[in-house]
Amino acid sequence: IDGVPKGTMVIPYIYGSHRILEHWRAPEVFDPDRFLPQRHKPRNPYSYIPFGAGPRVCIGNSMAIMQMLLILVAFVRKYDFRLANEQDVAIRPMMLLRPDGPIQMQFQPR
Repeated sequence: IDGVPKGTMVIPYIYGSHRILEHWRAPEVFDPDRFLPQRHKPRNPYSYIPFGAGPRVCIGNSMAIMQMLLILVAFVRKYDFRLANEQDVAIRPMMLLRPDGPIQMQFQPR
């Protein structure tokens, strides 16, 4: 193949690229500490691209991160939350990662 034919729609599989074992140890485990400076290992700058990269990076990425943090902090300060039942949460990895159906949660005031 000499390349991608003209007119072909190309959609990056970001979910898959964020789980390449060559770049990420235990990619399916929730481990936000993997981004701490002391745990940083040299890796391809495009191995983690939740907002895209390069000249077409999302211009609202900083604002989106700030909004997510503000919302999360507001919930965590007021509530303890957990799954309403012991269901497995299936995922639907598309352009955005989302659950494959509704998730029942219980929120209890702190």
